[in-house]
Amino acid sequence: RLDELNIFSILILLIKAKWIFKKPKSKKVLIYDSESVRNGFATYFFKRDSYEVFDVRYESINVYILLTTLLKSKLKNFIDNYKTNFIKAVSPKIVFTGIDNTPAFYNLKNLCKEPIYISAQNGIRDNIFFQDCKKYIKKKKIKLRADHIFVFGSNDKNKLSKIIKGNFHIVGNATNNQHFVNSKKNIKKVNSMMYISQYTIDDKTLFNYLIKFCSKRKIKLFFC
Repeated sequence: RLDELNIFSILILLIKAKWIFKKPKSKKVLIYDSESVRNGFATYFFKRDSYEVFDVRYESINVYILLTTLLKSKLKNFIDNYKTNFIKAVSPKIVFTGIDNTPAFYNLKNLCKEPIYISAQNGIRDNIFFQDCKKYIKKKKIKLRADHIFVFGSNDKNKLSKIIKGNFHIVGNATNNQHFVNSKKNIKKVNSMMYISQYTIDDKTLFNYLIKFCSKRKIKLFFC
């Protein structure tokens, strides 16, 4: 992400980036980080014609926004001003990201208050993201915030709510939630099950539940 790169790396990015000369289209939703589209999160919740995408990894540079930013503020706070002008040009009701471990996303509310900012957790959050947030807060001297933050479980809520201000919602994994339960009675009986560990503090609790569940239903349980 541009916030974290040195001048040389930024120049390389600008050379490789796709240059877009048209003003971004006004949309109801702005997707922050095109990876949110590639990983499927944006398509779970929004129709393609309802959103515009902001390339935070700067795969593309919008020349209209670039020139607007230079004319208004020159190089002062250029990155933040570029983001602000992009958001204002799209004029979305919602700014959404499925890449929730980006501290810079939680600064957008400070830059442009009007939209509703929403993040959805896409993976296990360890101390690395927590420390990244603390460094970002210290560097920018701001508070991290969003309107709605969807997380996997209570552990994530309890930890992240200490450094990010917003309404937290425990919903599990959005990807897993896309798989519908088959209610037909002729489903083949499950004879075995494997739990794949992700090396988190939740592993022991979850596996203990599975032991009881599988024991009751005479299912062989394996741990990987």
